[in-house]
Amino acid sequence: MAAPVTPPPTSQAVFGDLFALWLTWAPGIGAYALAAWTVAALWPYAGAAAVVPAPFALLAGFLALTALIRLALPRLKRGSYVVGRDRMVIVWYCHLALSRGAAAAGIRPLIHTMYLTRWLYYRALGVKIGFGVNMSMGAAIGDGPLISVGTGSTLSEGSFLVGHTFSGEKLLLGTVEIGRCAYVGMDTTIGLSSRLADGARVGMGNLVYAARLGEGEVIEDFAWARGNPAKPQ
Repeated sequence: MAAPVTPPPTSQAVFGDLFALWLTWAPGIGAYALAAWTVAALWPYAGAAAVVPAPFALLAGFLALTALIRLALPRLKRGSYVVGRDRMVIVWYCHLALSRGAAAAGIRPLIHTMYLTRWLYYRALGVKIGFGVNMSMGAAIGDGPLISVGTGSTLSEGSFLVGHTFSGEKLLLGTVEIGRCAYVGMDTTIGLSSRLADGARVGMGNLVYAARLGEGEVIEDFAWARGNPAKPQ
């Protein structure tokens, strides 16, 4: 029988929440401050036209701060870690908090409008992502330093690449590798320790966990809806 999960002490939980709040909000606050300063500095010379460079200052500030904070954090490493005892659990939580920054600041849609800003953002989070990845607004990548996505791949609406899961009191971390020109369908999750080779395709509504797909291999829609190696529904 599995041991019950022990909750952290209240003081530790409160401190964790406050630090996570700072990691989430710091890039956005700094970026908006830079945008406001840019407008204020240019207003005496350009008048209302001073607002034109503000979005660029906002994006540049946010991306730079996100990258700097991520580089200051310890690196995520694959493995199994006990919650409340192993330092890597705290490191993972810090990376998770930082990855929420774009949504908290309200600029995630702006980032996702262009290949360049999308590429820079996920690189700032530590994702090994190629330029020119097709990514829907509702697609998500978690655990950035554990994820790689090849050039020309497609992440459809509602798809999710995630490098962690929990098993009792253990946090499990593993890599997710998406090759070049691969396809991840709508509402499909690719979990840790999974690899899609170049040109592999996973249809909509699937759950792929600790699987290896060869070059050009295809999983049809809903074939692994209950997780591999589930039977088609």
